Amino acid sequence: MGSDGFVGGGGMSRPKDYNVQIKVRNAPLMKMMRANGYSTSAELSRACGVNQTTISAYLNLRKAPIKSDGDWALPVIRMADCLNVIPELLFPERHLYSPIENNTREVEFDWQEMMQLSHEANGCGDPLLDIEASQATEDVNEALEVLGEKEIFILKHRHGFDGEEKSLREIGEMLGLSTERVRQIEQKSLRLLRHPDRAKKLVQYVRL
Repeated sequence: MGSDGFVGGGGMSRPKDYNVQIKVRNAPLMKMMRANGYSTSAELSRACGVNQTTISAYLNLRKAPIKSDGDWALPVIRMADCLNVIPELLFPERHLYSPIENNTREVEFDWQEMMQLSHEANGCGDPLLDIEASQATEDVNEALEVLGEKEIFILKHRHGFDGEEKSLREIGEMLGLSTERVRQIEQKSLRLLRHPDRAKKLVQYVRL
């Protein structure tokens, strides 16, 4: 037995340090959503009248946009009309008829592989920080979907999601509201976010 505790020769190798979950999503649809000012499935749902769960299925490539009879599904037509594009531009060509059964996968990386992955995706940076920032954005956006645009605007500026934290007075001046009214909206929004299912995701980013 070697000094590291493993049997020499054919013994067990040391496991890699990082377990990363890779999630495949519909890049064309996400790009068109962002180009039209929709950052979440909830925002697009409110704009086009398509159920949010259905939009999420298309975002995760779990639902084929073309039906068995060869016609586009009605929700896809509605999304395309809302985004001012033809349906073909919202989906990868190879998944027009075939959805993905499982769009997530766990992969183990060592530090060198993590660094390579980060540089390929972003050009530079600490991979752990990149992953943490991406997860924070996803968690916060998902929780904030229960709020309206004004409530989201106030919370994002109060807690510095869009840069420097701002005071109630500063936000009031931006929105044309009194400081007290901004405080009331903030408190009501925080009460909604204290629901256990949302709070457990937000507590590490927002002062609830």
